[in-house]
Amino acid sequence: MNSVRIGTTTIALLCLVAFSASGQTGGHALEVRGGAAVPASGFAELVGVGPAFGLGYQFRPKGGVLVMIDADYSSQPVTDDDTAIKVYHLLGKFGLDLVGKPNPISFILNLGAGVMIFDFETVPNKTYFGTNAGAKLGYGVGQATTLYLNIQADVAFSASSGLVQTGNAWIVPVTAGLAYRY
Repeated sequence: MNSVRIGTTTIALLCLVAFSASGQTGGHALEVRGGAAVPASGFAELVGVGPAFGLGYQFRPKGGVLVMIDADYSSQPVTDDDTAIKVYHLLGKFGLDLVGKPNPISFILNLGAGVMIFDFETVPNKTYFGTNAGAKLGYGVGQATTLYLNIQADVAFSASSGLVQTGNAWIVPVTAGLAYRY
């Protein structure tokens, strides 16, 4: 099975878990966020820091366990010319809130997988299997609103492309966001 199918299947399974469990006691949240996307590892030699924006959905079926689906965008300026590589991060994640009890503060660790789409401007888009690990620090500012600081490490396994001249492309979005719980 190719990497795009694996990533797409992972997102579909996470959606199925979230929506099948939605009848259970729990909470849903939508998040909007923005910040910077920092390249790492060998990818940092090819591109620079660029803007990052994203939308997220969270479902908390029980206690501190979360199912998350995130769609993010980053634009990585190429270091040797005036172009940028646009990257679309489509990732499903499982998270664990280490605080886990009613409290205005939350600290979530997450792991996930999905696909990352690279738009190179001059050639057709390339889609790669991607993984994710990250952390979210949240503070509840109201009954239904939480401010988040996020740091995520997204890795696209890009060895099959000569366009990304590294075996994997690491992008670390560092963002602040606002989530609305319903």
